[in-house]
Amino acid sequence: MERPAGFRGRNGRNKENGREIAPKPSHGAPLCDRKEARDAYRLSRGWRLCPETRGSGVREEGRDVDYSETPPQNKADLIHRLQGVDAIFLDYAIMDAEVIQACPKLNFICSFRIGNGNCTDLAAGTKHGVTASHTPGCGATPVAEYTLGLVLALTRRITASYYSLKRGEWLSTKFRGVDLKGKTLGIVGLGPIGADMARLWAGVGMNLLGWTRTATADRAEYGLRLAALE
Repeated sequence: MERPAGFRGRNGRNKENGREIAPKPSHGAPLCDRKEARDAYRLSRGWRLCPETRGSGVREEGRDVDYSETPPQNKADLIHRLQGVDAIFLDYAIMDAEVIQACPKLNFICSFRIGNGNCTDLAAGTKHGVTASHTPGCGATPVAEYTLGLVLALTRRITASYYSLKRGEWLSTKFRGVDLKGKTLGIVGLGPIGADMARLWAGVGMNLLGWTRTATADRAEYGLRLAALE
């Protein structure tokens, strides 16, 4: 699996040469560009930034980074991996109070998610002096594009027509599909994903209705009209 842009270790392994404390960015600040991190966990005593990621708010540090290509098998495995680690960058591991308490050297957690409240016990982090961060907007465009693809596959019956063609059939009249131009799409939530959905579907020519908790004029982009949820 390709390593994410923005990280490289001197030798890919931690050295038992005393504690090194990673710099703490402001809460919620994006830390790096991520090409691929589906199930890779970065266990680090610090990090070295490649030139393309300088200026992201994290100062360059000559420290080692360990990469784990597979997710932890269970909580005990996660705790074992985190022993002696000062900072962790992760996707799907749950950093609950038990894990945080069992890792006394840990001082920084970054989740490659648009939020970290459902995977990191923020109260436990505060209690043990661990800074928690996340990557706002991370994955918004891929999710929006994937949703666009699913809707097109359904409305144009792409999957059904594909298997029909594989069977040697030619049923063009059976798979006409539905035109989306001029129809109305409702988007519930106009965060990073919802905003990107509006951008994509405006290009298709759909009428857009959107609901958000913070209904301000700047949220109504790409011709979207704000509407009530009911």
